[in-house]
Amino acid sequence: MSIQRPLLILCCFILIQPAHSQIYKWVDANGQMHFSDRPPEQRHSLKEPTKISVKESAKSSVEESDNNKKTASKPNPPTPQRAPNLATTDSSQQAYPPSTVLKLRGLLLEHQFETLNRLLDDLQAQSESNISAEDALFTAYATFDTEDSSLEAPLTAWVNTTPGSYVPFLARAKYFYRQGWAIRGGKWSSETKQKQLEGMTVYLNKAAKDLETVLSMNKQSMVSYSLLVSIASSMGSQESAAAVADQALAISPASYYVRARYLQAISPRWGGSFEQMQAYANLALKQASKNPNLKLLQGDSYADAADLKAIIGAYSVAEELYTKALSYGENHRTLMDRGKNSYRRENYQDAITDLNRAISLYSEDGKYYYWRAHALTKLEQYDDAISDIERARALRPSDKSIAKLRRWLIDEYTRQGYELKKKYKPAEALSKFDSALRLDPENAYLHYRKARAHIDENQLDSALLALKKSIVLDPNAFDSYLLLDWVLAKRKDWNQIITYWDQYIAFDPNNSRAYVERGGAYYHKGDIHSAVSNAKIAAEMGNPEGKEAYEKFRHRVR
Repeated sequence: MSIQRPLLILCCFILIQPAHSQIYKWVDANGQMHFSDRPPEQRHSLKEPTKISVKESAKSSVEESDNNKKTASKPNPPTPQRAPNLATTDSSQQAYPPSTVLKLRGLLLEHQFETLNRLLDDLQAQSESNISAEDALFTAYATFDTEDSSLEAPLTAWVNTTPGSYVPFLARAKYFYRQGWAIRGGKWSSETKQKQLEGMTVYLNKAAKDLETVLSMNKQSMVSYSLLVSIASSMGSQESAAAVADQALAISPASYYVRARYLQAISPRWGGSFEQMQAYANLALKQASKNPNLKLLQGDSYADAADLKAIIGAYSVAEELYTKALSYGENHRTLMDRGKNSYRRENYQDAITDLNRAISLYSEDGKYYYWRAHALTKLEQYDDAISDIERARALRPSDKSIAKLRRWLIDEYTRQGYELKKKYKPAEALSKFDSALRLDPENAYLHYRKARAHIDENQLDSALLALKKSIVLDPNAFDSYLLLDWVLAKRKDWNQIITYWDQYIAFDPNNSRAYVERGGAYYHKGDIHSAVSNAKIAAEMGNPEGKEAYEKFRHRVR
């Protein structure tokens, strides 16, 4: 079936007037929050939602499903219970699997464009012949769903190098969509500047243009249709989102990802209702024999209701709703959300259990590792947390929350090492400094602290290596030069001391203490003339030690 060009024109048209397109937030009489592209008195949706509470809405949807014999599940949320987790709760015992996202990003940065085209086109062909291959296809394109602005140049180079392939246009469209949301931010429209909305519109237009190119070359690209649904939903147009979803499902009726994305578009947060969501999920069951993943959609209304409860801090109710959602099958995103909810309830081991399982099902999202690292820090399993935060950073290099937690771990290890050193436990302090350096190997101060701990252990060779590394990283690190002077003096290596003070003074010629120290090295070497010369420079700069040394030894210089 061919793609209808008016459909693409419609999706593009809704983006060209940012001044008139906004998302309204409103709350109904029962306290239920809604989002729409129209004020509440003009709101129109595919089905007018019944005004009931979040919990009751999800419940009634399931009751309707029961009456229609679409599912045998009982409507009342069960007591929250977690099924036994086959995965270990110790993240250090889990080897990270090979990452498709990291592999494809590496190929992009290396400009291996033909290889990328071949790999992604093969995944597309596999998904067309076998719907179960859709998971791998959408995972692969998730590589480009990133806020990392450094990828724009190689993506454009890819498009320009192989313009006859739809693949780079689709990859760039994913990137443009995410950049649009990065510019807009996640606040309500009333709290968002017009400039941000306009910036978002610019990028969504770019994405829509690339998608039009993709579908002119490959009319069966479910990734493209899913992204078009996202674009329409982002601008608050349920009608456009529905039209795109219908077009996609006419081509691939068993697509899970198109349906899942459209369910988000008709959630209460975007002007829909839980009843709409459940009715749509029920329809998807007709294709479940072809794609068992479609059964997971039955839990989406519960998961969305849980999200709304979590937003207002009703974590216990959210727990029940997440658990009900998971009774329809293990959705890795819901497992992550329940784990995050458990973290906020301070049930850290429960959080880790859910996050372990989520990661075992889907290992390509840095946020999963980020939240597990958070929980691990609360249990003081810092080494495991370090491994997870580094994995999270690799997958999401531009994520500010990941960077913040990483910085916290560095500071926490540094603090622990400092406290242990003060308690005369240098070996344990060294372990902490080494852990911090795993995360921040270019930190000159950490190498300096490590050197002090080595000195307490009488490991002068190791201390010397750490100090030299510190100075390489920060040529102005005065304390590192002072401690290096002390270590080398133990060896009576005056020439090397002088060389390092020469280096420091070249960077900071106004530090009088540096001349005093260099003069001392010359004195011990037996070069009195140079020692007095350095003492004189320090004295003229007002350094009291320099004045004392100059007055004491100047008579020895003719």
